[in-house]
Amino acid sequence: MKYNKHNKYCKVENKRGQENLAPVLYAVVAIVVILLASWGIFQFYKSKSSVSQADFIVFSKNLNNFLKTDSSQFGNIENVNLVLPEGTNNVCMIDRSEEFNEFSDSQLAVAVSAYEDMNVFVKNKGGYIPLKIENLKLSEDNNPFCIKTSGNNIKLNLENKGEHKSISISPDEEKSSEDCTVLVYSGEPSKKLDFTFVASNYNDVQDFKNDAEKYIDVLRNNEPFKSNFSKLNFYMINDIASVKCENGQLINCDKEEFEIHELASKCPNDIIILLHKNFNVISPVRSSSVSNMNMVKISSSPVEDNSVILHELGHMIGHLADEYVDNAYYQNVNFKPDPYPNCDYSPCSKWSVGGCYEGCSLGNYYRPTQDSIMRSLSDLNYGPVNEKAMNNNLGVYQ
Repeated sequence: MKYNKHNKYCKVENKRGQENLAPVLYAVVAIVVILLASWGIFQFYKSKSSVSQADFIVFSKNLNNFLKTDSSQFGNIENVNLVLPEGTNNVCMIDRSEEFNEFSDSQLAVAVSAYEDMNVFVKNKGGYIPLKIENLKLSEDNNPFCIKTSGNNIKLNLENKGEHKSISISPDEEKSSEDCTVLVYSGEPSKKLDFTFVASNYNDVQDFKNDAEKYIDVLRNNEPFKSNFSKLNFYMINDIASVKCENGQLINCDKEEFEIHELASKCPNDIIILLHKNFNVISPVRSSSVSNMNMVKISSSPVEDNSVILHELGHMIGHLADEYVDNAYYQNVNFKPDPYPNCDYSPCSKWSVGGCYEGCSLGNYYRPTQDSIMRSLSDLNYGPVNEKAMNNNLGVYQ
């Protein structure tokens, strides 16, 4: 900021004014917090009066029993089902020994603040009911852990870690957020590669889900994803109305970038897979990979080849170059093969297996296989050089 001799004193006066207002502001904030806490307590008693305390005692006792550890059972995984009182909406667990994230639910935030010695909050009708559970341990990126009830039940995976049991959602169980649905759950998100599907240009959520599952099946049945499938989680965002990317030679989402990332944040996500529904089957739209946004854009239509997801994830995960030749495009972007494991100068000294075939993005560079998924969608194999690059990067997940 440039110095302005005419207003230097105004800045000092404004600052003093802020300092004078500070005690008033603090008092107002304190009053608001007290009122909110009182409201939360009122909601608690209002809710608790409508449900038998015995039901919550049973739930609390059962959860405590399940969380007890036995060092001789280290590594053992249990799938448990817990019954809650009728009218329960969801359950949120807090590990107070660790930092936990801000809450999007203002009622939960009030309950956590009002009951500082409680670590499980059951939402029943009007408010949250607080409970105290022993041996509750959560990872920082999974704190709080919330799960939506289904028929007054919750299903959990409990893995014995020796001193405690890690808690995760049972496979195929929906997360508590109504915005995020689990499609395939292999384990704790911090240890897995998390894919989140976001819809563009869809009119029906079931249509979107069906398409997402088709692409998941392609990965499930083709290497190297087939051998690494237990390292992958897949989610979908249920909101299909917020994003409407535009058709062009490529899928154009420039105006939708913020909405896409905001929506995807409602699920764990390492890679966002944007499925763009193209109803104009006569005019195809190219899929693409945007590394700096951790996003793959897939054009989805009845005439599109579902195996395109293998090609685009080759870019995203393996950092692979296109092995087909497009001189007009790649000359314009000043393409060089140096950063790419599958593209080289003759005599292809980057790799010790495979061949040295002319043409890799530009005609004067070379690729390791005659054909692969990075050259055409007719071959679903990556080839040994590309698959090694993919496995190296998938290897960091458990």
